Amino acid sequence: MTPANPSSFKDPDGSIIYKDGSLFRLISQTYKGHYNTLITSGLYKELSEAHMLINHEEVDPINFNTEYKNIYKVLKPQLIPFISYPYEWSFMQLKAAALLTLDIQLKALEKNMWLKDANCSNIQFIGVDPIFIDTSSFENYSENSPWPAYGQFCRHFLGPLLLFAYKKPELSNLSIAYSDGIPLNIVSYSLPSRTKLNFFIFLHIHYHATLEMKFNRDVSFRKKKLMLSKSRLIALITHLKSGIQKLDIKIDKSEWSDYYKTFSYSNENYSQKQKAVLSFIESAHPNILLDMGCNEGEFSLLCSQKVKYIIATDSDAVVVNNLAKKLSHLKIKNILPLAVNMAHPTPGIGLFNKEHTSFIERASFDAILALALIHHLAIGHNIPFELIAEQFAAWAPQLLIEFVPKEDSQVQKLLITKKDIYSLYTQEHFLRSFNFFYRIKEQYPLDNSGRILFWMETHA
Repeated sequence: MTPANPSSFKDPDGSIIYKDGSLFRLISQTYKGHYNTLITSGLYKELSEAHMLINHEEVDPINFNTEYKNIYKVLKPQLIPFISYPYEWSFMQLKAAALLTLDIQLKALEKNMWLKDANCSNIQFIGVDPIFIDTSSFENYSENSPWPAYGQFCRHFLGPLLLFAYKKPELSNLSIAYSDGIPLNIVSYSLPSRTKLNFFIFLHIHYHATLEMKFNRDVSFRKKKLMLSKSRLIALITHLKSGIQKLDIKIDKSEWSDYYKTFSYSNENYSQKQKAVLSFIESAHPNILLDMGCNEGEFSLLCSQKVKYIIATDSDAVVVNNLAKKLSHLKIKNILPLAVNMAHPTPGIGLFNKEHTSFIERASFDAILALALIHHLAIGHNIPFELIAEQFAAWAPQLLIEFVPKEDSQVQKLLITKKDIYSLYTQEHFLRSFNFFYRIKEQYPLDNSGRILFWMETHA
């Protein structure tokens, strides 16, 4: 039997499997009534046509019945260009995902349905546009009942957003440690005391956390049945939506947000670098490109009209958020910005560390841009050239990498607080190390800077 994807084991109503190189969702007989309502009510059509819910086609289940029992439908969903997770998203992306979840919940209630869960993994991004991917998350509405996914929504979306907005971007990454969202008591404890004076935050986080603790300690409290009319439920969802819409982060500056105003080479060098990147892209013809250390995406934007899809990563959450805002404003759909530190790529988490796969496992590209990055990896993080080259070669056959000499002011900044133990940080050793995995196809020196861009290709 083809095993279910590890990310879908919690929902037997709609397991995800890979079969013969394609992705399928198996709708079980137990979900038949809910699925029929989703289709016949027009909810699926409305959401998919609005690009809020992933499109799918129904396929003949005959090829699946021998392996699986109790199948009602087999769906073949639209594929996402690159899977990402909330702890890799910018504040803007997480906010957009939260609002999409609430908008879908409101539209579902209009059709007498609702979302049975509010797991952040139900959302993926195509560029900076969120899309809901869990077709089996819809259920028939239960009259006068509270939304069963309310607590999960607050743990997965609201808590991380508030930590992002009121504390530090890094705190939202606590979701890596908690597969079902950051516990509300941790969020409540971490937020500034003044947030208790904010009715929205007090209600949905601080008071909510208190009720959860009481529920866990008091058996009699757990036995009480909470009644909630549909109108009050809609009011609750609308209140959540209104509060999240008002959230923003005050920080748009960071150590690297002014990089393009302070870099160490001339305008002429920058123009040479742009020409080198375009020459590489036009010759290598990548369909999917990884721009590592993208900063605010200047070179991703430069390549966007010539590359089908670009994954733009940077370790600085502020510049990634600035890039996401820029992409939304420019309505550019083929760049996915992610906060990923290439020295410590996102790990696999959840069941057997496979429920959410690591960035390394997801990384498969046609080409990599690694511009002004090598010194951060080799000196900033003490990673040998050989290991960097080996990892890059595993991810993509084509590479445009910029070597920055030790004399460069940007490298010297890294050495201010470090002992210079980097005798092997030389162009000669760099090339010797990379030659184990690559051959050089072209060189693009930046005049009078000591910097050189190398177009490399893995050995056949």
